[in-house]
Amino acid sequence: MKGLNAAIITAKKTQLVKACEEVNTEGKETANSVKLALIHIYNQLVHSVSKHGYVVIGGTTNECIPDDKVIVINSKQNILYKIYALAHEAGHLLTLEKCSEEFGDRVVTGKKHFWPSLEAELRAWHTADKIMRRIRLYSPDYLKYKHACLRTYYRTLS
Repeated sequence: MKGLNAAIITAKKTQLVKACEEVNTEGKETANSVKLALIHIYNQLVHSVSKHGYVVIGGTTNECIPDDKVIVINSKQNILYKIYALAHEAGHLLTLEKCSEEFGDRVVTGKKHFWPSLEAELRAWHTADKIMRRIRLYSPDYLKYKHACLRTYYRTLS
């Protein structure tokens, strides 16, 4: 986790603030600067994940596929939600070994991966919380996204 955290630290919220300060505060320019800063943060997370041997691809779901060393991020999400999702999926890869030891490899919802229980999802979100705090994007919006995901797990996994 140290390698991931080191790269994430370089993508702090201060970059987001700095980008906003570099342009005048007129709506469109500021919005574009924020979006560019968020894209930079997302790319830093992708780079951090790649250091663990994983590839991040766009798709229609958010999932970590350890057998293939692939993280799929829903390409229809806005950039902020992509960051939230990638932090969560990175949480899976960072908790993979411990979850595998405790839960074993299982098949869930017809897809082979390592996440057989709500506990594994909670651990991934706990790790995502740490990542989001490190990059200073832990916010009510992030929590709303996280809780919406947790509600789907309760319906699906319980």
